[in-house]
Amino acid sequence: MPISDWSTAVLCIDADLQEFETDVLQWTSSLAVAAKWRAKAKELIGERLDRQLRTIELATEEADVKDLIGNIPILKTSACYLSLHLIANDVSHASGDLYDRKAEMYFDKYATEIENAMIMLQVDVDESGTIEDTEKGAAPTGVTFKHGG
Repeated sequence: MPISDWSTAVLCIDADLQEFETDVLQWTSSLAVAAKWRAKAKELIGERLDRQLRTIELATEEADVKDLIGNIPILKTSACYLSLHLIANDVSHASGDLYDRKAEMYFDKYATEIENAMIMLQVDVDESGTIEDTEKGAAPTGVTFKHGG
C-alpha cells in the first residue's frame, strides 16, 4: 500500500529556491530552465533513493520503494540545494566565476543535507500503510556523493 506517490511528488518549487537565492530566476533565460533543473534534481535524488533503499525494495511488494516513503518533504532542502547547484553550473561561463563558486557551494550543502535527510527518512517497510516508530530512520545509509574527481 503506497504511503506517497513519488511520480507526482514535488520536492521543491521556484519559491523554495528563492528562499536561498532571491534572484535565482534571473540567472536563467526563462522559468522553464529552472523547472528543468528542479526536475533533474528530483531524478538524481530518486536514483540515490533507489540505490539506498534497494534492500528494502527487495523485501517489499511495492513496485517503487519510493512510494513507501512517509516523509518526502524531508528532501526539500536537499532538492533546493541540488537544483541551485545544477542551475549555477548551467550558467557558469568559466572555472572560478561567480556561478561556478555558487555551484560548488550548493553541491557541498546538498551533500551534507542529503545525508541528514537519509538519516531521518521514514519508510513503510512492512507496507502497513502507516509509519511505526521502528520505521523512522529505517533507510540504510552508506552511499555517498563526492564532488570532483
